Amino acid sequence: MITDLSPVTHQVTEVAKAAGDLALTYLAKGFTTHSKGGSDFATEADDAVDAYLRKELSQKFPGSNFLTEETAPDEFVSFIEKENLWVIDPIDGTTNFSRGSSHFAISIALVEKGKSVLGVVYLPLEQKLYSADKNDGSAKVNDLSIRVSQVGTLQEALVCCDWSWDLDKRTVTHKALAKILPHVRAVECRGSAASDIASVASGNIDAYFNYGLKPWDCAAALLIAEKAGASIVSLQGNEWSVFSPDLLVTNGKIDAELHPYFL
Repeated sequence: MITDLSPVTHQVTEVAKAAGDLALTYLAKGFTTHSKGGSDFATEADDAVDAYLRKELSQKFPGSNFLTEETAPDEFVSFIEKENLWVIDPIDGTTNFSRGSSHFAISIALVEKGKSVLGVVYLPLEQKLYSADKNDGSAKVNDLSIRVSQVGTLQEALVCCDWSWDLDKRTVTHKALAKILPHVRAVECRGSAASDIASVASGNIDAYFNYGLKPWDCAAALLIAEKAGASIVSLQGNEWSVFSPDLLVTNGKIDAELHPYFL
C-alpha cells in the first residue's frame, strides 16, 4: 500500500498529461473504431492510451494491479478487496472524443479496497487537470483549490446525467428525469461521467447522477468531488464505493430536495 501520496500524485499528473498528448495525436491524424457490443464502441486512441497508462504506471509503481475499461473482465468482484489497484478510463467520453468535442477526459485512480485514495482527471483539449488524494484537505484544478457550488435550491440547480449503455438502465434514468425536470433550472447530458463529477467539484454544475456507472467512470472523480465538499449517495441505498453502479453526486446543499425523486 502506498502511504506517501503527494509525490505519487505528481507523477500520475505527469503521466496523465502525456497520455492526453497521445490521445490528441489520434485526433490530429484520424483513427479507426471497433464495436464493444450493442451501441458501445472504442477507438484506436482508447486502446493506445490504455496500454500506455498500464505500461507507465507498472514501471513507476511495481506490484500494481489494474482495472481498466479496455482490459476489464465482465465481472469485477475479484477487484473489490484489492490494494494498489489502478482504475483507469483511458478516454471517458469516447463518443465526444470521436466527434471532436472537448468534453472527454483521462481518468486515473488509485483504489484501496473499493475506496479511492488518489484521483486525477485530465481534459486534454481544455487543459484542465483535476487532482486529489486522501491525505490532502482539498481538491484542485491546475493546482488551484476548488469547492462545490453554493446553490441551495433545486429551482436554481443545474443537474447533469448520462445514459447507460444498458438499455434497461436508460429506462430507469428516463423515469427519474420525468420526476426531476419540473423542479430544476436545467438538465444536461454531456457524455463524460469523470468530467461531469469533476464539474460538481469545481462548482460548475450542482448535481450529477448516473444509473450504470463502471468503476473506471467515476473512481478518480468521486474522490475529487468528495474533497471539494460534495455529497455522494448510492441510489441503491448501500454505502457507496467506486464499484457502486448507481450514484448521485451533489454540492451537499440540495440533497434533501433532490434525493427523494430517486426513491
